[in-house]
Amino acid sequence: MRNIVICGADVHDNSITARIAINKEEPETRIFSYTNQGRKSMLDYLKFIASKHGAERIVLAYEASSLGFGLCDEGWDAGIECYVLAPTKMPQSEEQRKRKTDKRDAQKILEQVRGHVLAGNELAKVWIPDHQTRDDREVLRMRLEVADKLTEAGADFA
Repeated sequence: MRNIVICGADVHDNSITARIAINKEEPETRIFSYTNQGRKSMLDYLKFIASKHGAERIVLAYEASSLGFGLCDEGWDAGIECYVLAPTKMPQSEEQRKRKTDKRDAQKILEQVRGHVLAGNELAKVWIPDHQTRDDREVLRMRLEVADKLTEAGADFA
């Protein structure tokens, strides 16, 4: 079997906790800032690990959130296979819900991606809209926001 770098990432507004493994090996944990430079550092590190272990494939996944699809876009642009997972479709026990940490969440994502990459398990990924669809949605969001503000302003003058 060829080496594959697999990364499960728990992404937040200010940090990314990444669990990174080669195939079935024990993963390592790395923390990166959620800034342009931090995301670039993470992608560069994944490429470094791939080069070090002779891996031709790098797979990165993280859960969908309000941060959007930027990290996924950056991953694909860097030549890294990237997936955004639906948190509501990921299996989770009651104990896992109670004992949440960034490292555990990243590990859970790593295990999901490992199962997909190494065993062909289905991945609970979300549909990632193209850039035009995202832009159209942003225009719609702004129109709705302006309409709400106009309604509020009208109510203040009544």
